[in-house]
Amino acid sequence: MDESGQANDDFIIISIHNNQDEMKMCLIDGDTYLKIQKGKYGTAADAYNAGGMDRIIKVINQNLDLNIREGLALEWDAVAGLVDAIGGIEVTDGDGTSQEMMGAEAVDFARTDHNLQTVFMAAFAKVKTMKSSELAPVMDELLEKAVRRGMSRDKVTATLTEMAVYERVVNNMWPFTTSPETLHETDYIMPQTLQSNVSRLHTELFGQENYDPTRVVQKTSREMESKAGEGNAT
Repeated sequence: MDESGQANDDFIIISIHNNQDEMKMCLIDGDTYLKIQKGKYGTAADAYNAGGMDRIIKVINQNLDLNIREGLALEWDAVAGLVDAIGGIEVTDGDGTSQEMMGAEAVDFARTDHNLQTVFMAAFAKVKTMKSSELAPVMDELLEKAVRRGMSRDKVTATLTEMAVYERVVNNMWPFTTSPETLHETDYIMPQTLQSNVSRLHTELFGQENYDPTRVVQKTSREMESKAGEGNAT
């Protein structure tokens, strides 16, 4: 949530490839237009705000042909608290300039031009330099503020620890190709098209060349194109 209490969510899909020693991260903008339930479309943020972790996982799975079963949600104050707890992070911006950031500054940076992945990777880099005894209280504080779905405390700890060791990280932002749409006086990020973006996602995340989305995704893609043409977001 932002200072005015409005939803301001981004979502990151993380795919860990143990056999390739790499981690792939894909950020979904909270304003992305998706089918959020039968007969209703809206943003990814709408889906989360309406039904929490269960709803957003279901929506992402159905729209993107995925099988996500676990998730972790943090509000922005928890992200700030994490950065403060590890003593700040070092971030390199687009022009190659490095700077140290504490929690509040890191959150401001994360919310600008979708730099959330950059902040997370900087935090992971800092975690690599810390002793396990130093990380334990940080993890305890983080988990107190987190909303978990299908993840025990031990699973969260093990997953974050595993993520921290990967040197090769591939970052993407989905949808890859978009068109801005204003429907019922609301701005959306429209996949152009959903079908082609889902096909490319499976290539980028899983190496599935020429992936053919399911009939459900193909139907949703056609419906979204029709709604964009009609200016109808309901």
